Amino acid sequence: MRILPILFLTLLMITGCHRVKPTEGPLQIDTPSGWEAKYRPSQGNEFYNLGNEKTGAYVVFVFAPGIPSSKISAVLNGYAKTFPTEAAEQGTKLESETPVMGEIVGPSFNGKYQMFSLQNGTKSVYFLISDGRGTWQGKYNGTEEGWKSALEIIKGIKKK
Repeated sequence: MRILPILFLTLLMITGCHRVKPTEGPLQIDTPSGWEAKYRPSQGNEFYNLGNEKTGAYVVFVFAPGIPSSKISAVLNGYAKTFPTEAAEQGTKLESETPVMGEIVGPSFNGKYQMFSLQNGTKSVYFLISDGRGTWQGKYNGTEEGWKSALEIIKGIKKK
């Protein structure tokens, strides 16, 4: 009978189905194999970094108490108008000045994102999520596949 627990643990390790150590801070963020979440408070602000060293994909997001959930669409629309100009000023070339818009629906947080495709083949995504009591804003840079993985992590975020 002792072989079953050992077999089960071995299978979990082989398939990569595990939870990493919980991060500090007010959010519970479960990451799949290859991703790491770090809480980085700084000068009274609450920051999280999510990263995947293998793919180079990363997400940075911060608590945004000045943005009520009712204003998420307006903030994203403003960003969509200014990002193409900011990108051009930095020498970043876009495939299109019109972003792909999407919804983020999770058990605790909901929100929206917009994704710009860059000519170098990567994606630049800006997102806002809220649980109705607080809003977090974030940015992703990396591949489209990396965004799909990051999006699943973001959807699963919960308040501790």
